[in-house]
Amino acid sequence: MGQQPLSFEVLGLIAPILTWAESSHGRRMPAAWTSDGSIDFKHRERNWLLSELSSYSYDNVADVVAGTRQDHDRTMPGLQPWQHAHQPAPSLSPPSDYDLLLALRSLHRRFFVWNGTELCIQKGRMEELHELAIRWPAGHIVRYGHARAIMEGTLSFRDALALPEIVTLLPTNSFGLRNVARRGLSESHLHMTAVLSAEENWANNLLRPLSSGALHGRDEGDQRLLTLNLLSGRMLALAVWFSEIELDQEDCQYVFPYAHRLLALLDRIYFARSAAEEHHAVNRFRLEFRSFVQGIPWRKGGGQEPTETQAGQEFAALSRLRIARWIAPTAFRLGFLLKGSKQPLERSQEGARERLRFVHELHLQALVRLLALSPLSSGSPRHQLQADWASTNPQRRFLLHEAFFRYLVCRTHQWQQATQQGRTTGLRHFSEFYRSDSRKVSSLTELQYTELVFERLRQWNGLRVVEGRIGPPKRAEDVVPWILAFARPKDRRIEKFGLVVHFKKRDEAQEEKSFSRASNLPTLRLRWGQRRRMIRNEGMALYRMLRRPTPVTPFIVGIDACSLELATPPEVFAPVFRFLRDLPISPKEEHRFAPYAKLDEHIRKVVGKRRLGMTYHVGEDFRFLLSGLRAIDEVIRFLKPSPGDRLGHGTALALRPEDWLEHNGYQAIMSKIELLDTLVWVRQFLGAGDSIIGELAIEDRIQRLSWEIYSDAISSHYDPMALDNLQAQNSSSPVPRGRSNRGLLDWDWSPLTLWDAWYLRQLDPYSVDINALLHGSLKARPAIGPSEENRRWFSVQETIIRDVRKKVGSRNAYLLLGLYWLSPKVRREGSKVIVHDMQDQKQLWLELCRRTETKMKHQVYERELVVEVNPSSNRIIGPMSRYGQHHIFELTLDENRRLERSVRVSINTDNPAVCNTTLAHEYYLLGEILMDEGVPEAEVVKWLEWLRKNGEDYNFVKSLKASSKDNSMAEIINWLRGVRPSVLEASNRQAKLKAFWNWGWKRETQRDGETGPEFAF
Repeated sequence: MGQQPLSFEVLGLIAPILTWAESSHGRRMPAAWTSDGSIDFKHRERNWLLSELSSYSYDNVADVVAGTRQDHDRTMPGLQPWQHAHQPAPSLSPPSDYDLLLALRSLHRRFFVWNGTELCIQKGRMEELHELAIRWPAGHIVRYGHARAIMEGTLSFRDALALPEIVTLLPTNSFGLRNVARRGLSESHLHMTAVLSAEENWANNLLRPLSSGALHGRDEGDQRLLTLNLLSGRMLALAVWFSEIELDQEDCQYVFPYAHRLLALLDRIYFARSAAEEHHAVNRFRLEFRSFVQGIPWRKGGGQEPTETQAGQEFAALSRLRIARWIAPTAFRLGFLLKGSKQPLERSQEGARERLRFVHELHLQALVRLLALSPLSSGSPRHQLQADWASTNPQRRFLLHEAFFRYLVCRTHQWQQATQQGRTTGLRHFSEFYRSDSRKVSSLTELQYTELVFERLRQWNGLRVVEGRIGPPKRAEDVVPWILAFARPKDRRIEKFGLVVHFKKRDEAQEEKSFSRASNLPTLRLRWGQRRRMIRNEGMALYRMLRRPTPVTPFIVGIDACSLELATPPEVFAPVFRFLRDLPISPKEEHRFAPYAKLDEHIRKVVGKRRLGMTYHVGEDFRFLLSGLRAIDEVIRFLKPSPGDRLGHGTALALRPEDWLEHNGYQAIMSKIELLDTLVWVRQFLGAGDSIIGELAIEDRIQRLSWEIYSDAISSHYDPMALDNLQAQNSSSPVPRGRSNRGLLDWDWSPLTLWDAWYLRQLDPYSVDINALLHGSLKARPAIGPSEENRRWFSVQETIIRDVRKKVGSRNAYLLLGLYWLSPKVRREGSKVIVHDMQDQKQLWLELCRRTETKMKHQVYERELVVEVNPSSNRIIGPMSRYGQHHIFELTLDENRRLERSVRVSINTDNPAVCNTTLAHEYYLLGEILMDEGVPEAEVVKWLEWLRKNGEDYNFVKSLKASSKDNSMAEIINWLRGVRPSVLEASNRQAKLKAFWNWGWKRETQRDGETGPEFAF
């Protein structure tokens, strides 16, 4: 795990940028750049790479010990501003012998090749390019190649703008791997709100107005980063403009002092040690910028076109007007830049496209101007022209180089936040950026946003089937924008589309603050009580929606649970998942609504007696490898997945135990209850007769931990008065008094009892008679509420209770379950953090992990479950230092890297915006890794084709026919496609959706000649 995934050669090319980007936002001067001046650049660079480059780490240990992660962006009180310190003011200027263009040229030659018709990624460089892209925005390498082609006369500026600048849209140079994608790819693990790329998020942030409204509501770290983004982008635009306009001596005396002051102020913001210092520097920057821009019109009128040659005009493709208006203080909205636009572009779907194009144009122009101001070889046809420019305007290139360098530092900060660079791996950091406002494209209506998402998906190579994930909808109208975005375009590149509803895992403390208690459930001071109630309500709403046959409900094909795996275990979701899946969900016969009466027959034909597919994010984030495997087994035992259901990520299922244990120093830091549950589970999972269980004294560890966690609560439980008080606190029904519990003194601490208590956790505590449970028996409580969904809920839970009672008859297990759910003492003692040290018995623990992992893989295979792997996401989140350690190779290949088919696996993207990937690129990446290891291309293609076929066979959308092959599906899609665009431009979401349903009703009544009141939304 300690291998450095990037070579010193590659890291050295971007070392100065990473120096600032990875040094706590510039709060300390990197020693490599402040050491004795006698050390030359090469030695300083290597010293930095060896001693100061952040190493890859897994964040769970720090999170568990500290309880909350430290926020490095907060104000640091007591620190003096840098201008009052005894050291000179820090600067973002790169070393004097560092040339950004030379670095970009070396990187471009290393990673890309022109195959005669298009730009491709070189063979053998795919994994290294992905590793680089985790820490640095690699799209600038592609833009450099485009700029170089413009300078050489082989490509026009206009044509370069039309080429893809996002690395993951470029193909591999292997035509065998390309053919796999051409056959059609199926995506079955895609979060729909994370499709727009990191480049689009950057463009959206970069072009926001620099005002209180742009920063309002964000935490201090987001505000600071967004401010730096805004100011560095304007500085780059200003530097491009300076490089294009004619400047005489008087102009230089006016322009360059302003520019250097702005650069110094940007550095002050970057190195600010307090909020007050940062605020002061930002205000100074805004005043200087406004003062300078206001002086531009009367001096140069916005700039003139170069008077050199036609080649010089080609360098000026970015017009004076656009640059001047962008940097002007009153024109940060792009709507004024498009002819005939009546509204700001950032409030339209076209604006999102234009923002990305505009930023791409700015980057390309900056690189073209840098090349133009840099002397080339004497053999170049434009050498003399460029040499003249460079000699007469040395400050132009210096200023542009300095501005572009600072821009890339700020860009890299945002990129590392988006892609979770190595030192911040872990699901918690990943989720923080995913929920951040800085990731979202603002000011778009729901339909505009969803249409933009599908437009991006249609650009993916080979994508044919999409199964997307969305949050739990309350009614069918909530999913209308997604279905319309799929149905309305005539381009049918995406043939099938379905939605999987994902329930979220959340921190228990966060849930207490965000959720108001449901009135129809008893008041229980229950472990994960608020989350259970929230999930139950969401499951009920989904069930009601599926029972009502509307044109959009056929597209809801499955359920899932995602987000913070360590916050909420599978036991919390088991009652809801069983409720939605144990019985088929058939549409109600009485639900025949006028708005789409003609579609009713087609909808019922498509839906039928549906059974939702099930997938569950599990084994992705864990504190102990065995705990991750236990979570997978909990999904299998508690949620009862059927053949063809899926496990999301499943990293723990085939992660090499030696890699994980060595990475964590043969130590695991976790809570007592987690360690106890894991030891009890592994003892029963492998069997008490397993030799390693005895050698490691697992049963002795279980006895000690169970006594520490439960003994205090049990001693209180023996007291009849204490038992009555516990019941009175957690039940609204009368409590029987006078019963003696002295007969329970003969307590059973056996691992089998603890196992039974663990197995009982799959029950719904709101469907169990708590009074009976605390007295040692298991009974179902009566149904609450008269509704049909409530009757179904309690019917399903009662069936589960009967099945569980047949397997568990231990009275002590029932009592342990009650204490686990309700006792504050058990919760307090069980949550204490301990260090599980395996140093003294390394080989035994390693062998235990191997055996457990092997048996779990076999169980997943026997149950015909499918593992959804997401290579880039797993690399960023999981404890692996390079893509070559990905668990997909252990799941599907033997020791000789030959196809073994031991576990069914499908390849997906998860969060393409956060991971900066596409589905085809994930296939290319895995194929290139195997070919780099010496596996023949034919074998690699055969393996990828098997994985591609798995994606087709094991997605939940396969039950939906393509509209071209099924008359009912064609009728539904055609009806959706016919919705008037004006209906979807209503002023607010409620009015828009109401108009959608009324539109359907009017179409039907007009066709049949009927009259009547409008359908009430």
